[in-house]
Amino acid sequence: AMCYTRIWCCYEVWVSTSDRVRSPDAPRYLYDMYTVNPKGDYVGIMDGSAKGVVSAKRQEVRSARKFPIELCRRALNLCLEKADASDEKDKRHILNLCLEK
Repeated sequence: AMCYTRIWCCYEVWVSTSDRVRSPDAPRYLYDMYTVNPKGDYVGIMDGSAKGVVSAKRQEVRSARKFPIELCRRALNLCLEKADASDEKDKRHILNLCLEK
């Protein structure tokens, strides 16, 4: 969940998934979250669906059920203004970029 505390990480996700910053003819990127749970299992939540094998959908559902709900809460409760940055100038610049129309 470290990425939800760092302003550059948050900014990169926003740039890649936001409709505001991509050109109208560019494809929409999806955002998948993966982590390792305390049992050592790789688990994830996908923004979209895996292509190919029908059983992939069942695997997605099993993986999502095991995904730590606390990470979802942290992602959904993200406050960019509170994110950390090594350089305060970078933070101010990123916040200003996100406010531009």
